Amino acid sequence: MNTIQTPADQKRKARDEVAKNSSSTFDGSIPKQKMKKSKLSSNYYDYNLAEIKRSNGGYIMPQNTTDELGDTDAKSSLYNHKTRFISDLRKLYKSFCALLNGPESSPQCIECGSIDLDSIFFEIYNICVCRKCKDEIPEKYSLLTKSESKQDYMLTEEELCDRELFKVWIRPNPHRSTYSNMILYVRQEVEKFAIKKWGSLEELDKQFEKRELLKKERKDKKFQKSIQDLRKRTRTEEWRKKRENAYKIPDKHEHNFINTNKNGESDSKSCSICGLTVEVEEF
Repeated sequence: MNTIQTPADQKRKARDEVAKNSSSTFDGSIPKQKMKKSKLSSNYYDYNLAEIKRSNGGYIMPQNTTDELGDTDAKSSLYNHKTRFISDLRKLYKSFCALLNGPESSPQCIECGSIDLDSIFFEIYNICVCRKCKDEIPEKYSLLTKSESKQDYMLTEEELCDRELFKVWIRPNPHRSTYSNMILYVRQEVEKFAIKKWGSLEELDKQFEKRELLKKERKDKKFQKSIQDLRKRTRTEEWRKKRENAYKIPDKHEHNFINTNKNGESDSKSCSICGLTVEVEEF
């Protein structure tokens, strides 16, 4: 006889099957199935935001580190930034004062009075000269390297390295980047100091000629010495050839040493072919 199951009976039957399956898993009769991990579930990490420090990925130095005196790096960096900003403002004011106060109060070229000044000469050397005059008057505004200043004006390394005497423009070496930087001087300033040191350009020329003569004399002495050594070697070679031809000595031979004294008590022996004499010590 078939019984009619109500919805309540169906729910009860399904509940019993679930309980039966769950109990069977604990008994070990049915293998336990792994539950799939939800995509939304993840590990939870608790961070204390009050203790987190910003490291900037390790590429920037920390700005809030305190030194022994209590001053922070942030204060020093801010001070450097302010000083750099003030120096930039001064340069801008000097460069664009024509726009502020008019062309009458702006710096002008000392040669032609032009306002179009060369920025390198104005900012680095503090010389008011335009580009046109700089190119047209190379005897005053051409740039010299340290080697040229030493050779042409006979200045020392200490004098050229003194920044109170000369203002320099430091640039990378054009020949190779690993070489020392190229230091450029203005010819006008170097010549002015050379006149102060030597008295006049004529005296500078005399000193230059004197040094060139001394250099030439040293070179001639060295050459004459090499010539004398060559002559000595040549004479020795000629004497050796004449001797070989006179005694008919071959170029390669074995020495045949004999006693030069007939008594046989001599301490020296000589070769019977070439005449080479050697001293012999008997123990």
